[in-house]
Amino acid sequence: MTVSFFALLIVVLSAVLAQYKQLQILQQHSYSLTTYFKWVWQSYTIQLALSTIAYCGITLLFSKNKDWFALIIAVLILVARVVSTIMTQKTQSVKLIFTARAKRLYVAAIVILFISLFISVLTNTDAAQSVEQIGKNIFLFPDIMVSEISRTVCTVLSVISPLLTLVVWVVTLPIEKLLDKKKTDDVNVVSQEIEDNETATETEQEVDVPDYTYESLLKEYDDSKGAKF
Repeated sequence: MTVSFFALLIVVLSAVLAQYKQLQILQQHSYSLTTYFKWVWQSYTIQLALSTIAYCGITLLFSKNKDWFALIIAVLILVARVVSTIMTQKTQSVKLIFTARAKRLYVAAIVILFISLFISVLTNTDAAQSVEQIGKNIFLFPDIMVSEISRTVCTVLSVISPLLTLVVWVVTLPIEKLLDKKKTDDVNVVSQEIEDNETATETEQEVDVPDYTYESLLKEYDDSKGAKF
């Protein structure tokens, strides 16, 4: 494996850690992108600026084949995010609750990151030579072109956390809509069943009440007649 691979791997692992805080904030804002990005604009501008600078720096080093320097920056990013995650756990009173939706978002982020990492490594010219036995001509595009695109995507999503949050929110949105529709349909079915049961109960009461009233009146009539005679 090359130095650039380890640099990318470290950046990806740091992104998994950083996503914890992003999903925590997104969850606190009821998974609304509008209010989430208001928080980014108001409370995350410094971190966003530093992340953008780090992305530009590590991308420039990759393009200049200065992989060792890129690895150093990747390690610094990882250390900073480990510290940030620990501080978030200690200082935040409301922590991320791993609901079903939060899990889907987290898994989607991990899958997207590692797919882009895998494509970047597998299509890299040096890496392709090491896996030549399985055929390096299985790609439709030149190796370098695919490698550069996938590495850029992997780096930008890993370093700029709000962008990754946006991507996973959009990717999982169709699933959330389907689940919401299913939940709504289930609620409607249950509501209809309850309504039908209430209607049936009211019908039975309407049938029983007149009979009971007639019997009561007849008994009272007999009692009163017996009292007279």
